Amino acid sequence: MKKEIEVDLELEKPKGSAVSVTVRDVDTKLPVKDATVILDSKSSVGYYYESTGDSGTASLVIPEGGTFSVRIKQDFYEQLSGKEIKVLESEDPQAFNFEVKLKPKKGEIGNSVEVTVLQGDRSQRFSGPTCHCRMPAYGSSNSA
Repeated sequence: MKKEIEVDLELEKPKGSAVSVTVRDVDTKLPVKDATVILDSKSSVGYYYESTGDSGTASLVIPEGGTFSVRIKQDFYEQLSGKEIKVLESEDPQAFNFEVKLKPKKGEIGNSVEVTVLQGDRSQRFSGPTCHCRMPAYGSSNSA
């Protein structure tokens, strides 16, 4: 036996300050998509996070005012940290802008060497750790 039930739902607007954080590439000034913006409260144990969309903007509703540490992470960019913002308890939207630097591509790091150290062979009396090093040969291209 089926019964029909009618229910009225009313969505409440989240309470707090509307904050938008826009993330751009430091060199091209283009928006950075899929960056995670994390705001760590300095006055409570709370933190808030959201990802940026196509416009490079993350929109958050912060239920408390105060100072927040900002962290921004994205797979192809260096992590941004050490910045702070002040969020006011206000109905007016608050906007913040940050720029991030693209991570160097493999082979563009300069005079770097990739090293893997392996444990020595314990069956050999004088065997120690082995080091396998990879680096471009002198005069070769660094393209990767």
